[in-house]
Amino acid sequence: LRHASYWERALFNGVLGTQRGYIPGAMTYMYPLGGGVSKAGIPNAPQGHHWSNAEGTFWCCQGSGIEAWARIGDSVFFEANGTALRTTTRSAGSKPLLILQFIPSQLRWRHRGLVVRWEAASPGTARVGEPLTSVLRLFTDAESSRTARLDAQRRRPVEIWVRVPAWVSSATAHVSGGLELVEHATPQANSFVRVRLTADETGSEASELGALRLSLRLDDSRFLTWEALKDDRPRFRPLSSPLFGPLVLAGLSYGERLLPLDAQLVVVPSTAREELRSISLVSGATADSAAPSGCLVTRWEHVWAVWVDGTRSFVASPSQECKQRATPVNEDLSRWSKRGAGIGDEYHLSGARSRDACELNACDEDGRDPLSSLGRVLMHNGTD
Repeated sequence: LRHASYWERALFNGVLGTQRGYIPGAMTYMYPLGGGVSKAGIPNAPQGHHWSNAEGTFWCCQGSGIEAWARIGDSVFFEANGTALRTTTRSAGSKPLLILQFIPSQLRWRHRGLVVRWEAASPGTARVGEPLTSVLRLFTDAESSRTARLDAQRRRPVEIWVRVPAWVSSATAHVSGGLELVEHATPQANSFVRVRLTADETGSEASELGALRLSLRLDDSRFLTWEALKDDRPRFRPLSSPLFGPLVLAGLSYGERLLPLDAQLVVVPSTAREELRSISLVSGATADSAAPSGCLVTRWEHVWAVWVDGTRSFVASPSQECKQRATPVNEDLSRWSKRGAGIGDEYHLSGARSRDACELNACDEDGRDPLSSLGRVLMHNGTD
């Protein structure tokens, strides 16, 4: 169970986030852990400390990073002796099947004549207080010969153990068809829920033999936990990370933000969620046409103002706070053309114009003000 918990943490916090959504070629090798930094990069970031792209970057270490994705499918199903089913060819005898990870997957368990379908709900896909529900379904292996199926039925009953993670508050299990619970229907955290497929449940080809419905809950009182960094250096010894289940939480900010160790995140009550509304902030033309709406980016420790018309201006005298608030970019700045062809006051902002530009918001990853036209902000009316 300890190894399965470690694997779960490594997968969700260390592997899945290395791919930038569905953008081809955009991967990162390492995670920056400093306050106020992001995978988009920091000024003068070394190789591997920011997203790659399909044309300009591909580091040798990305090969090992891509290989990590192949591990997602090889550690879901195990036999009780620890041998991964995908590599075993011998009969398992009475050894149960272990399901250790909450990853949607399917297994052909040939020497048992079964197809095991695991419709798993991944951590983080349910709200606090709502169940995270996964379903295990067993079918007759229709691709096996009739002789093989009869031989497999003689080796029943079959037991399957499903891991109940240590981070849950409570769990409930319900079975149907030919499955029966070996133990009680309310398993404890950091244990297994055990089910058995009886020998007399044969079923026709491709028919469902039985199902297990497992619901996990994280209640309001323990959904957020804090874990100290495993680092004895004085600088890092006082630091802890907040976790939601197995997921390490990260704050979205444009600078370093520290929370006290006893800080609590308050969940929006379920009764108030219906009162959440989205609003659109539309930025119109400003009174001063020389100061259009824009946002800030930084590279090489310099700052540029990016305007809504797709041009940029150089901020000649940015304050340190201005540099920290601006969004780091690693790609070529030529995606934004120089305002005024790079000549004169329209491009080179100094004095009061430099100070005014530093009042702009940081850009988002697309080079836009996140609170500009058609930006959406969730608001709560505060009545609950």
